[in-house]
Amino acid sequence: MTRVGRKIGFVLTASRHGSLIVDRFDYNRVGDQLYGVGGQILETGAFDAAEIDLLLSLLRFRRQYFGDGVCSSSIAAPTSGFTRSNARSR
Repeated sequence: MTRVGRKIGFVLTASRHGSLIVDRFDYNRVGDQLYGVGGQILETGAFDAAEIDLLLSLLRFRRQYFGDGVCSSSIAAPTSGFTRSNARSR
């Protein structure tokens, strides 16, 4: 077997979001600024805490406004005629 010297890109890491498989080459550094999901998780243990908090607050607002389910007017009802009551007969 031929040995190829290549760097391993994906690593399993513990983060604030739980265990994640992260690409350690997923970053770009410009001066002191670090861009990229993988780089941020490996450097700080989390991805943009402010963005995550914003998304969670939007999801909470959606749940309060629409309830636990999806707004019924935004999704059309299926027209195939397939229901649970006749699913066993097929």
